[in-house]
Amino acid sequence: MRLRAYILALVAAVLLPALGVQAYFARKAQFALYDAVKAESVRLTTLAASEVLSVLEGARQFLSATSSIEVVVEGRPDDCATVLAKLAHENPRYTTLAVSDQSGRIICSSLPVAVGADVSHQAHFRRVQSGEAFV
Repeated sequence: MRLRAYILALVAAVLLPALGVQAYFARKAQFALYDAVKAESVRLTTLAASEVLSVLEGARQFLSATSSIEVVVEGRPDDCATVLAKLAHENPRYTTLAVSDQSGRIICSSLPVAVGADVSHQAHFRRVQSGEAFV
């Protein structure tokens, strides 16, 4: 029985440091994986933010160009609606294009059913009224 205990103690003395080293390297690999996942998350978030900024800049440029079209500026309902419908068709990213007057009434739209709707209560309209150039 004594020999068995001695052999078990000897095996434990040999295996415990190896298990400790293995646990150390496993933990180190876990931290490395965590750091890699964190770095990839930051990279993907930065990429997504860049894409959103690009889309917003495209929308700003589109709206800026649209706001300089004569029939849109003058608010001629029939001509304006035709132009906006064509622009909406050519740019499917935008579901509805509309022009409102100072009070928030839609006077021209790519969707005829929207004409006459009141948008004065909506946040984007209030922000424009308060002086923001692009919302």
